[in-house]
Amino acid sequence: QHAPSSPLSHSTLPNDKTMSSFQEPNLLVRERFEDVVGGASLFEDGLVATYAGPWLGDSSMSGINVYSSGIHHIRFRVLEKFYDSPSFGIITASQRNTERILESISTNGWWNFDYPIINGEREYRVARDKVIRPHDDLTLTLDCERKQIFLKHHRTKRLLHLPIDVRACPLPWKMLVVLHRRGDSVRISGGTLSLTREDLKSRMSEKRKD
Repeated sequence: QHAPSSPLSHSTLPNDKTMSSFQEPNLLVRERFEDVVGGASLFEDGLVATYAGPWLGDSSMSGINVYSSGIHHIRFRVLEKFYDSPSFGIITASQRNTERILESISTNGWWNFDYPIINGEREYRVARDKVIRPHDDLTLTLDCERKQIFLKHHRTKRLLHLPIDVRACPLPWKMLVVLHRRGDSVRISGGTLSLTREDLKSRMSEKRKD
C-alpha cells in the first residue's frame, strides 16, 4: 500500500528569497545515462538520450551515479519534445530499470512538470499547459540529507518540491529520465561533483591547516 502524499509534495516554492537561496553551484558533468529500456539510443558518451522507438511508448534510462548522502544537482536541456515532456525523477538504486518503470513503488518525480509521480502513482490527466518546451533547461536536485527532491525550470523560474518516503524509495538513489514520444531528446548538461558531508568536513579541516 502506497503511503499518502504530503499536501506540500509537489508545490511550487513561492517567493524570490527561496529561489535566490536555491542557486546551484557551477555544474560539472559528473552524470551520464545508462541502463536503457525501450527504444531510446544514447549519444555523446551517454550525455544525450533520443527516443527512436514506436510513435507512442516510453523509454527509460537511469544514471551512472548512486547518491546516498549530500545534495546533488543534475542539469538537463530538453533538445526536442513532441507532446508530453520527459519525466524527471529518481528510483532506489537497487531497482532494476524495467518496462513501465514509472509504476514502480520506488519511482518519484514529475511528468509534464506539474504532475507528480509519488511512489509509482501519477495523475493521468491531460496536461493543458505545456510548461516545458524544446531548448528549456531544468535542474533536478537530490537532497539526500533531508530526503527530498526538487525540479527547477529555469525559463519560468519555477521550483517544484517532493518529499521522499524512504520506506518506499530507500537510499541510495539513482536519477531516472523517461522519454515518451519518437524524436524526444534530452541532454545532461551538467552535474555537481557529488560532495558529501564527509567531503565538506575534510575540506574545512584542510582550510584550517592552511
